[in-house]
Amino acid sequence: MSSGTTGRRIAVTGATGFVGQALVAHLAARGHRVVGISERDEPPDRTADALAEYHCADLTLGWPDIGPFRDLDGIVHLAGLAAVAPSFEHPQEYINTNSAMV
Repeated sequence: MSSGTTGRRIAVTGATGFVGQALVAHLAARGHRVVGISERDEPPDRTADALAEYHCADLTLGWPDIGPFRDLDGIVHLAGLAAVAPSFEHPQEYINTNSAMV
């Protein structure tokens, strides 16, 4: 662990997704305080212990109440619709949803 990054408070949107879960585990293992944000009611067992905080939120409706942004050292935005085949079947839904997130 490098002393310059230990203990930073980092928000991860899409924390329950495939990449989000891996990033949460990676950040927590390096001493960061991870704030998970996702639409799921609860985080999966794989990442629950790695999260310092968890907030269920639909980011198309607004940002969750996680305290002042100045208390975050970083945000990694992974939330959104990402499946390739459905994006060709429903392109406007993907554009609307992914661009509406705050």
